[in-house]
Amino acid sequence: MFNRAGILGCVLLLVALTILPQNVSAAGAPLRGQQITTSIWHIGTTGECICDIQWYTVKLRPGTATVNANLLTISNNLGPTYSLLVWMNHGGGIVGFAKNTCARTKRICNKHLNFTVKVPTSGVYYLKLKGLGGEGISFSIRVRGHIVTKKCGKTC
Repeated sequence: MFNRAGILGCVLLLVALTILPQNVSAAGAPLRGQQITTSIWHIGTTGECICDIQWYTVKLRPGTATVNANLLTISNNLGPTYSLLVWMNHGGGIVGFAKNTCARTKRICNKHLNFTVKVPTSGVYYLKLKGLGGEGISFSIRVRGHIVTKKCGKTC
């Protein structure tokens, strides 16, 4: 028969597995969007629709990391201005944010967004880019810092 310690251990393991968040994995954090592995510029398009949000995953070591982005052009204005918003998230919290706006009359904007964050421990960071006031908002983005270049599969 089973001893009490074995049964208690199984019950505790079952409870622990059911209360852990579903995205916890022994393989690491989930990959969102395109992975950034070097400090090169990435070009993309976003817009007002939630379906147009762009995600990037970057794995960083301790130190300073800088995010540079450019609000480039727009193909379809929906309001008097259009904007690019950039967030950096880590561990469920926002660690960096930048926003820049152009007038509707400027189809070619070319405004810059920058922020710097302190990376206290190695980990996976997410960049979220969203447009406001239009569709087809093109951007370029680059992360500079101590980037871990290991390729991720579905997780980092």
